[in-house]
Amino acid sequence: VGLTVAALGAQVTQTDLFPEAVQLARRNAVLNGLSGTRQVAGDWLHWPFRARWPVILGNDLTYERESHAFLLGVLEQALTDGGVAYLADRGRPMTLDFLARAERQGWEVGLDALPGSTSAEPAYLYRFRR
Repeated sequence: VGLTVAALGAQVTQTDLFPEAVQLARRNAVLNGLSGTRQVAGDWLHWPFRARWPVILGNDLTYERESHAFLLGVLEQALTDGGVAYLADRGRPMTLDFLARAERQGWEVGLDALPGSTSAEPAYLYRFRR
């Protein structure tokens, strides 16, 4: 996701908990000739950034229910006022739990089926705003 928007000209900070994934993202940016990206290891339990962004993109982030509160905390801290987070997922049951938790905490949540999504292979884009 990050490399795609970087290719469109956005300044991108990519994060992952695992240093190996961060290194792979960095290597992919170099191999694709993309500047304007940085890759940083980031743990939702101890979020390392003070920066805030108007748009946050994520994919496949809600598969562990134990991390839902921490992910919402990061979104709360990292989104600018009026910002929006877009998270893509395959429609897992635990994602529905995440959406319900977000709504209970005052988030406005929207969802759209992604192009090519089918009942056999669903894919959704969820929007989160305060």
